[in-house]
Amino acid sequence: MCDSVYYYSYLTILKKQKWEEIMTQSKIKTVVLTGGPCSGKSTAISQIVEFVNSLGIRAVSVPEAATELKLNGVTFDNFENPVLFQRFIIEKILSNESFFMKTLRCSKDVAEKGGLLICDRGLHDCLAYSDIELVKRVLAMDHGLDFKAEITSRYTMAVYMNVAPKEYYTTVNNNAREETYLEARALGIKIAAAWVGHPNLILVGNDYSSFEGKVNAVIQNIAQLMGVPQPLAIERKYLVPNSVALDRFLEDNNAVRVNIVQHYLKGDGQERVRAWTRDGATTYFYAKKSNEPSVERVKIEEIISHKKYQQFLQRVDLECAPIEKVRYCFIENNQYFRLDTFCEDACSHILEVQPSTIQTEIELPTSLSVIREVTDDPKYYNCNIAKQLAQQRKQQKRYEK
Repeated sequence: MCDSVYYYSYLTILKKQKWEEIMTQSKIKTVVLTGGPCSGKSTAISQIVEFVNSLGIRAVSVPEAATELKLNGVTFDNFENPVLFQRFIIEKILSNESFFMKTLRCSKDVAEKGGLLICDRGLHDCLAYSDIELVKRVLAMDHGLDFKAEITSRYTMAVYMNVAPKEYYTTVNNNAREETYLEARALGIKIAAAWVGHPNLILVGNDYSSFEGKVNAVIQNIAQLMGVPQPLAIERKYLVPNSVALDRFLEDNNAVRVNIVQHYLKGDGQERVRAWTRDGATTYFYAKKSNEPSVERVKIEEIISHKKYQQFLQRVDLECAPIEKVRYCFIENNQYFRLDTFCEDACSHILEVQPSTIQTEIELPTSLSVIREVTDDPKYYNCNIAKQLAQQRKQQKRYEK
C-alpha cells in the first residue's frame, strides 16, 4: 500500500502518465458498465466487486458522475449555457476515474495480482447527450486529451445492459431517475450507439430466465477478462465436516478469507444488509428479492455507505437472528468455490460451487470430505438459518430464567 512518505511524489508521477500506460504497467483492467435507466447496473456492479475481491483481486467501483451531480443539486436546468453543464459532467467523470484509479494503485497486492476498476458509465455516454465535436473540444481544451485515444483505449471492456422489460421498469430505487419507460428505451438506444466501435463492447440483453441470469452474464464476461473461471447461475451446495484436513486444504489453496455479518430486514419481499470484511476493509451491501417464484424472482443488490447500513439496521427483523460467518473463496478444478463457516455452528460448513461450464456432475475437490448435497434442502437456506438461530436464542433465554 502507498506510504504517506512518498504519497505526493507518487501522485505527481501519475499525472505525467497516460491512462493507458497506467493500466498496462499496473495490470489494472478498467471496465465500464453502461446502459439505459433501470438496466441493472448498480446490482451488477456490487456483485462484480464482491466476486472479484473474493478471488483475491482488488476491485474498486467508480460512482456515476451525472447521478452524483444531480443528487447534490447540480442539474442541466442550473445553466443557461448547456455546454457548461456537459463540461462539468466530463470533468467529474475524469476526476472520479482518476481518483479511484489512484486508490486502487495504492492498494496492496495490486502490483502482483492486478486489479479491476469498474466504472458506472464512462466518457462515451456523453455522446448520447452531446455533440461529438463538443466532447472533442472539451477533452482537448480542458484536459489536454485526444478524443480518439480516449474513446478507443481508456476502457479495457465496456458492458452494455439493456433497459429492463416494461413490467420490471421502476424509478423507485434511484432518486435521480425520472424517465418514463419509453424515454428510457430511447435513451438506451442512444447510449448503445455511443459505444459502438469500442474494441471490446459486450451487449447483455434481457433474454434470460431471470434477472439473476442477466447479471450473471455480465459477471461471466468480467471473469473471462480477469482470467478466472466464469461462474454460471447454477449453484450447488454441499455439507462439509470440519477437520484438520480442511484447514490444511484451505491453506494450501490460498483461500481468500472474508468475514460476513448478514441481517434480514422487515418489509415486503426478502431484504437484507451485509457487512463484507476482507483484510480489515469493510464493504456494505443491500439486497432485496421479490416473493415471486424463484425462476422469475428479481433481485436488487447495491453497495451502500456505512451510514445507510446503520439506518437499515434500525428495521431488522427480530424473527431472524444476524448471521455471522467466515467465507473462504478458492478456485479448484477450474471452478469457483465458496466455503461458509457459521460462527454459531463450527462443526460443519456449507460448500457452494458456481461451475464455469454446464456439466452433469460437479467435480468436487478430492481432498474434501462431503457429507451430502443440500442444494434443495430449505434447512440450509440462509434466511431459514437466521430464523432457526433466533428461535434457539429465545429458548436459551427462557432456560436461563
